[in-house]
Amino acid sequence: MQKRQILVVVVVLAGVSLVVSDEDVKPLDFYKYSLQWPPSACMQPPPGKKCEVRHEARFTIHGYWPQYNKDTPVPPYCDDLRCTNTKPTSANDVVGILEKSPLKKDLMKDWPNLYARQIRKEEDNLEFWKYEWRKHGMCSDDANKPSEYFRNSLTLLPNFKNLKQENIEGQPIEKRVNEGLAKSLCKANKKRRG
Repeated sequence: MQKRQILVVVVVLAGVSLVVSDEDVKPLDFYKYSLQWPPSACMQPPPGKKCEVRHEARFTIHGYWPQYNKDTPVPPYCDDLRCTNTKPTSANDVVGILEKSPLKKDLMKDWPNLYARQIRKEEDNLEFWKYEWRKHGMCSDDANKPSEYFRNSLTLLPNFKNLKQENIEGQPIEKRVNEGLAKSLCKANKKRRG
């Protein structure tokens, strides 16, 4: 009987330690939205990786990362439980959610794993999004709503379609990115202030 009481006390204390109060949570300040140009990324893949799947020559999402002030990344949930006051959806559950989600088609097109293997394209993408969720999504504003986190990232991409109009796509991007990007960002900032 005494062992059972001790076990109950340990379980209750363990549960209490997992609860984070609102005062302990450090709110994020903004999201860093990173785009990638697949042809360039595939020219210099990370060690041990290669692009087996052909990708369109257009910007795709590289990441959607919660940040603290001064561009400090919010650490992953497993490193700091104080990043959210919500119990996040587990990374393993995200695979099942995205597998059945209508978002999967858009994610495959707009937030692809550039280094997915041709014969395992879908599985490699699901594992990639699981990684992104574990590292960034679990500490986002939508920590318990993975579909919202991924939908929000997809929703931003059309805002960058004007990069093509600025003649950034389809040219040697290394020579054009600063000039054209600066013009685009100035236009975006004027719209925000006005």
